[in-house]
Amino acid sequence: MIFVSNHQSHLDPLIAGCHLGPFAPLARTTLFDIPFWGWALGQLGGVALAREKSDVGALRAAIKVLKAGGRVLIFPEGTRTRDGEMGPFLPGMLVLVRRTGAAKISPPPPGSESIASSSEYM
Repeated sequence: MIFVSNHQSHLDPLIAGCHLGPFAPLARTTLFDIPFWGWALGQLGGVALAREKSDVGALRAAIKVLKAGGRVLIFPEGTRTRDGEMGPFLPGMLVLVRRTGAAKISPPPPGSESIASSSEYM
C-alpha cells in the first residue's frame, strides 16, 4: 500500500507512523545524515531519495518494499508546504502507483503545519 500525504510539518512522518502503523518512508538522502532522524528512518526501513535528480534506484527500492507486501509513505510534492495547500506532484509517486497498482490518500491532521512547520529550523 502506498500512503500519499501533503507534507506540512517536520513531524508528519512521526504523526503518520502513529496513525498508520509501520511503513517505509521515502525521504531525501540528507535526512539520513541527521543523528536521530537518520537512525529513525533506518529503523523504519526508509528509502533514501536524491531529490536533485530522478532517483531510479530509490524508486526500485520502494517498488521492492511494496512487492514484498510492505507499505510506503511518500510526500509527492517533494517538500513541506509553506501555506497548507497541495503543490504540484513530482513524477516519482505516479511511477510507484503505476508499477504497483494502489495508492491511499491520507492527509495529515488539520493544523499540523503549525507544529514544527517548514519555517522553523529543525
